[in-house]
Amino acid sequence: MRALRGGGSFPRAPSQTRRAAERATVAESPLSEEESDTLLGGGGGVAVQAQHTAALQEQDATLDKLAVAVGTLHELSGAITGELEQQAVMMEETSLAVEVAQGDVDAVTLRIKRLVEANGGGWWCSAVMTLVVILVFLTWIAFS
Repeated sequence: MRALRGGGSFPRAPSQTRRAAERATVAESPLSEEESDTLLGGGGGVAVQAQHTAALQEQDATLDKLAVAVGTLHELSGAITGELEQQAVMMEETSLAVEVAQGDVDAVTLRIKRLVEANGGGWWCSAVMTLVVILVFLTWIAFS
């Protein structure tokens, strides 16, 4: 994991060390080839060992591919985390801007209400004030 923070690839040293130890154990087997053949039913010990070695190599290749894929997923998750943090900041800024705009709209509405009450509350005054509020709101949206 430390290698990924530094920008490197996913570390593979532990699996390579494990595989080297397994190969050394097989190579240092205390049984001779004849004893292995006898225990395995004669003549088939070398073939079984070759199949075992081939299976281990195939597993090693699969594990290496898996390690690369996990490393890629780790890098992608870091990038996604960064994007989400940026979007959270942007949403907070937008929320603050909406609160300010709502306060402005409330203030204009209150002024219009007082103006209408002061002028006798005629329907034509209400219509004009409503149109003014709509115009102010649309202007604010257009220039925001």
